[in-house]
Amino acid sequence: MKIFVLLCLCLTFSSINVYANEITEDYLDIASNYCTFGQYSDAMTYLDKIIQIEPLNKEIRELKNTLLRVTNTNTKSYLTTKNKNIREAQNYKMQGEREKEIATLNSISTDFWAIYYLAEYYRNIDDFKNAIFYYEKAALLQPDYSQSYLGMAEAYLSEKDYTNAIKYLNKYLTYNKDSDIAYAMRARAYMNTNNISQAVNDIKKAIQIDENISYL
Repeated sequence: MKIFVLLCLCLTFSSINVYANEITEDYLDIASNYCTFGQYSDAMTYLDKIIQIEPLNKEIRELKNTLLRVTNTNTKSYLTTKNKNIREAQNYKMQGEREKEIATLNSISTDFWAIYYLAEYYRNIDDFKNAIFYYEKAALLQPDYSQSYLGMAEAYLSEKDYTNAIKYLNKYLTYNKDSDIAYAMRARAYMNTNNISQAVNDIKKAIQIDENISYL
């Protein structure tokens, strides 16, 4: 199933509109080629380059987050669930029918994956308060599913609530001790609370795991 999802992601690369200039279009083509040949870390590097040029490009950020989750062999997600309603909601998302997508999810609001999907949906449209609400509900239902804590941390970072961001990154890192993205996020949170020494330690840990251009 993950191979199928990654193939879909490769097609998604080619359909995304990049608005800034020819450089970002070239980077997207390079990322797509890397993804096609299974070089996902290299693809991520070029997505980061686009984000540096277009920090508000939600499509690229969402694609990067999805690629991170799907390529993590220890992570399952709603993308691979067998629940037909969630698959239907995913199809509505791909078709751009957001009202039907949310209505379908709300019809199964007691399902863990539906709740987690809603959290992701609200985070991707920058409704961070609702995102946090649904991530918390998801964490209560499945406390060992660590991606909920990463999502909460991302939402709190966006809200500039760095104390809570650090709290949930700490929790996420207890499950994922080699997560470079979590160390980089925590470094950013520490930097914004003037804890520079901790920030430096964390960004060094991230670079040791992956010499990602954005960490450097």
